[in-house]
Amino acid sequence: MSDLETRLIEVLHAEAEQAPSAIGLASAARSRSRARRRRTAVAAGAVAVAVLAVPLAVVVLGGDSDKGDPPTVDAVDPVEVAPGTRTESWHGVTLQVPDDWEYGDQSAWCAGGGSVTTFRVTRPGGVSESIACTPTSSHGLSFQEIDPSEPFEWPVVTQTGDAWPPHTFVGAKGMEGVLVTVAGPDREDLLEVLATVRPISDGVDPNGCSVDDDGGPGMAEAGVVPVCRYDEQGRLVQSEKLTGDQAEAAIGAVRTAKQDDSGRLCRNDPTEYVVMGVEGDRVVVQYAGGSLCGDRGVFVEGLRHELTSDILYWALSPGWTGSVDEYVTLPDPLRQ
Repeated sequence: MSDLETRLIEVLHAEAEQAPSAIGLASAARSRSRARRRRTAVAAGAVAVAVLAVPLAVVVLGGDSDKGDPPTVDAVDPVEVAPGTRTESWHGVTLQVPDDWEYGDQSAWCAGGGSVTTFRVTRPGGVSESIACTPTSSHGLSFQEIDPSEPFEWPVVTQTGDAWPPHTFVGAKGMEGVLVTVAGPDREDLLEVLATVRPISDGVDPNGCSVDDDGGPGMAEAGVVPVCRYDEQGRLVQSEKLTGDQAEAAIGAVRTAKQDDSGRLCRNDPTEYVVMGVEGDRVVVQYAGGSLCGDRGVFVEGLRHELTSDILYWALSPGWTGSVDEYVTLPDPLRQ
């Protein structure tokens, strides 16, 4: 083992002293993953399994680096959304990534002739094709739930083995019970992304979505539609901000949905759902429930309207990999 490798491992141990063990991270994450009801998979013909993205290379495995130590985790001030980037949030953490990073499961990069060097943003949960790719993971970013701890950061170093493509740098940052892992061929690019990782300290992310659904629509200024997807516990899973023609189309889809007289929203069957802020109104899009009290529908300030594929087109942000039953008609295709 080289002196550099020894130093990096010492840094890892020091940074992770109050963080969950990286070696036991995968098994711990799997034990905390929640069982979710999945009926009809979105991807027809594919074997759908619940997956949790687990960063496999936060431990130096014969890694090497010619750079110095990473910056310490102490910057939590708001970061302006730079041109060419977009906001990605999950639970209590938000960051900026390049606009051209795609959505998808990094571990299924080889499905459909994909490329291991295509950057993907991966979220836990949902459904994915059961496929074994080599290397195990593509370039990109993943979120993972971890035990809450003080903020920590692992160095951005090269990784060897079958986990990543050759000459891949991998780094990670943890805070607010979330581990953000990035992988790619350029160390400086990854450091720039990791530098934007911060807690959503004011409770509302840059797209106008509340970290925990508080009954309000978040940001709902004129001409802007926040799209906020929550899990069954009301925790933020994904956020998006529609503007311009997209916002107008989303508003039009909601306003033209016919009122349904079957009653008001009754959340007796907790599932994931979407909240949209439409011209000051809280619009709840419930597409995954319905077994107990007919929860499926669009609820404008609590009043039920028909759940249409036009509304789902805007409510289901790119990267959604959930499932619905036979009573819900998904847009074809989903928004990319």
